[in-house]
Amino acid sequence: MHDASGAAAPGSTRCPLCAAATDRRVLARHDHVEHRVAHRLSREHADWHRSKGACLRCVAWAQKENAREEEERSPAKPAAPGRGGDILAIASRLRSDPSASGRGVTVAVVDSDFVFHPEFLRPRSRVVIYSDCSSSKARTGTTPPEPYIGSWHGTMVAGAGFGSGFVANGRYPGLAPHAQLVFVRIADRTMRVGEVQVLRGLQWALAHRERYDIRVVNLSVGGDDPMHSRRNRLDRLAARAVRAGMTLVAAAGNRPDRKPVAPASAPEVITVGGVNDFGRAHSGETELFGYSSGPTLDGVQKPDVLAPAIWMPAPMVPGTPQTREAELLFDLESLPDDLLLRVLERRIGETKIPAEILELPPEQIRGALALRRASEKFLTAWHQHVDGTSFAAAVVSAVVAQMLEVNPKLSPEEVKGILRATARPLPDIPEEKQGAGVVQPDLAVRLARELTGVDPHRVPPRSPEVTAETVKYRFFDPSRRLTGVDWVGSLSGWRPVPMHRAAPGVWELERPRPMAGRYAYKYLLSDGRWWDDPLHTEREPDGMGGWNSVLSIGSRRAAAL
Repeated sequence: MHDASGAAAPGSTRCPLCAAATDRRVLARHDHVEHRVAHRLSREHADWHRSKGACLRCVAWAQKENAREEEERSPAKPAAPGRGGDILAIASRLRSDPSASGRGVTVAVVDSDFVFHPEFLRPRSRVVIYSDCSSSKARTGTTPPEPYIGSWHGTMVAGAGFGSGFVANGRYPGLAPHAQLVFVRIADRTMRVGEVQVLRGLQWALAHRERYDIRVVNLSVGGDDPMHSRRNRLDRLAARAVRAGMTLVAAAGNRPDRKPVAPASAPEVITVGGVNDFGRAHSGETELFGYSSGPTLDGVQKPDVLAPAIWMPAPMVPGTPQTREAELLFDLESLPDDLLLRVLERRIGETKIPAEILELPPEQIRGALALRRASEKFLTAWHQHVDGTSFAAAVVSAVVAQMLEVNPKLSPEEVKGILRATARPLPDIPEEKQGAGVVQPDLAVRLARELTGVDPHRVPPRSPEVTAETVKYRFFDPSRRLTGVDWVGSLSGWRPVPMHRAAPGVWELERPRPMAGRYAYKYLLSDGRWWDDPLHTEREPDGMGGWNSVLSIGSRRAAAL
């Protein structure tokens, strides 16, 4: 696009700000320059107007200057949970596409037992059917029993992934709050949930797949002991279900000292491990949550992906002593001091707080009530935060529902491939321990949507691919209609660099690995569209209403550019 002297090549012009050679297509996007960016550029260049446009290098400079000013003005960042901070909803912690909510997709949740919680019934009922598979003869179309100890796990798992947020005025919805739900109870009379019970539940879901259009099965339950998949009935049944078109998501299990058991050990299943993100959005403190990992006895590496497995908001079972205490504690919090003492004196027996608290001053009473809420993990009068890979699996099942909403034609194999291709690897952790990394819902949904209406022949390898000497970028064009793709980034002075077509619909560019640092880039397509890298997870605003992808290179030095 440019000669060695920097003179404008055919199709190029000069930036009206810095006079550098730039692509005419960049200046043609002057209407997209964000107001804050245009204001910054106008302050530096009095005779410039946004109608003249600006090169990407000038836009990037304005972005950095604005960010620097904001950082100087902003207060310290809030602490993470356990350090005085708040716990965010899962959609805020994992960047989620708000346009996808699982609408039109039916998910079977195979678990101990459930209650018909308002999170599933309001603002409209989404429960398709409740099937009691607690014995060898399933009873379908019944209603769950009154809340009991066996109700909490299934209810909270389903709520973490598919709750509507109704009971807390929309505060803690799942990622797929519009998905249809099939509840399959598997706990027997002794409350046991083992391989036989999981097998019964999955058999029922497979047998009724077509009748209820079940596309996703969440299995936050597991078998007894590690076994070879070919010898294990549950793993073999899981393989059959996937071949029938059902996407199965299983919790890896919470025992780091043990390999995953069925159905998490089945190669065809999406097995989910856990991370601790401290309940924050894009936390830099993300670390592993203890879970079972492979290889399995058959040498299959597990888990496949990771998701948050602690500080997870989930709805509590209504009508239990725990829920009644939560409601009381939050009611007491809102009362003035004189009324607080009178109400607490009358109702202290409904809590597990010693009566001696009544002798304390009001501020110390409030502190004791706050400690009680924290010890019971109460987030609201209706929600607790919970932990375990059971809830990480529910998050991934909800992401799968989002993907199938935007592209119902995806096969289970393609769903798994997209989840892995768009996951964010954690640094300094071996792949065999984390699989592909932490799921990225917005990127997974975006790639799923791009495959709509075409043959998703394959999911491309990860991009960029960094080696000791080079960085290889790949852009996937499922339509196969583009005649060219340019890579544009800070390493090229924001000048377009043509990519070559490596295969139908796959464009590649290999460049020397840069020195340690952060480098922004994006793609310019032959049809005039600008795209950040759909196969890369780290992004930042581009100042023009879109995103730049960001390549982070570690401290190891590489070949000179």
